[in-house]
Amino acid sequence: LSWIPFKIGQPKKQIVPKTVERDFEREYGKLQQLEEQTRKLQKDMKKSTDADLAPKSQPVTDV
Repeated sequence: LSWIPFKIGQPKKQIVPKTVERDFEREYGKLQQLEEQTRKLQKDMKKSTDADLAPKSQPVTDV
C-alpha cells in the first residue's frame, strides 16, 4: 500500500486557542466562587429567617 490514510508525524492543530482556553478557565473559576458565595448566602439567610420565625421569649413581669 502506497497510500497512507493517516499521516503520522504532522502536529495536530489545536481546536481551541490557548487564550480562549485560559479565558474559559478564568471564567469557570469565577463561577465556582460565585456558587460558593451563593451557598453561604443561602445558609446565612436560612439562619436569619429561622431566627426571625422562632418564638421569642417575653420578659417576665411581676404584677
